[in-house]
Parts: sequence; structure tokens; C-alpha cells
Amino acid sequence: MLIMDEIKITTTVTRSRVADLICGGMEGGIFGVPSWARTLRYVSPPEVILAAYKKDGTGALALGGDWEKKGESGEIYQHIHYPMCLAGGGVLLYDCDVNEDDAYSSESAFEPVLFDYKRVIHGLGVMSRTEPRHFGDWINENDDAITGSVFVQCAVFGEVTFG
Repeated sequence: MLIMDEIKITTTVTRSRVADLICGGMEGGIFGVPSWARTLRYVSPPEVILAAYKKDGTGALALGGDWEKKGESGEIYQHIHYPMCLAGGGVLLYDCDVNEDDAYSSESAFEPVLFDYKRVIHGLGVMSRTEPRHFGDWINENDDAITGSVFVQCAVFGEVTFG
């Protein structure tokens, strides 16, 4: 008898759920990204995207190829929205355990890495395959800072490296 090894299932999630996951990881305090990485700098999406956002005035940012309203204030949160921008942008992260000054150095555990749209997509796939409990928590809207940190690590390293 032939037994199936695996079944591929495609899941559709909203951008707001991806934003929640990124937010949980990036703002997660001792359980999230701040416990193992710092922001070296933000990489802005192309100026045409930001100019269109400012001109449009609806609080919309081009994410994934169309326009989506971002809350009542219409604010763009660089650490959340830049990595989700299909046209480019992201957050350049570096190891925070390098020295007392909390500044990047050559002794870093990892080279600075750009957390961008491609890594977001990659990270969701990695997390679904290698961290099914955390992926399930996120799908079932039971995610927290640990879930977010696991996701960002899957996105930037391809595995959970810290905790």
C-alpha cells in the first residue's frame, strides 16, 4: 500500500494579519526582535510610492500591488509597512549583542540583513514548514511576541536561531 508523505495546502491571509505578525515580532520586547536585533536603518520604498501616498491623502500605501488604507490616522509605520511593500523597502537589522554601545561591529553574530518583502514571503513558508505550532497560532489569531519573533527569524535566517 502506498502512503502519502505530505499534502500541500494553500492558505490565503490578509495583509493586516501579516502586519500583526511583523508588529508582534518587531515590537515584542524581551520576546521579540528587540531581544536579538536592532534596526541599523530603514530602507524607504521608492520615492514614487511615498509621493503617491502623500498626494493621495487617504492613508494608503502601495502594498502587494494595490492600495490599502492603514488605520484612521493613515500613518506609515516603517518597521511594519516597509517590509510589506512589494515595490521595495525594508528594515536593515543587525545583532544587538555585539558591544555595550549597542552599535554594529565586526564581532556581530550575523551580518546586517534586510528584512523586506521577499523575506516576508520566504519567512511565512519557512515558518509553516518548520514551526507548525507557531504558524498555527498565527493562523488561529492566537499569536504573540514569541510567534512574531519566530516569524522574523524564519524570514531573515531561514530558521529559529535565538530562543
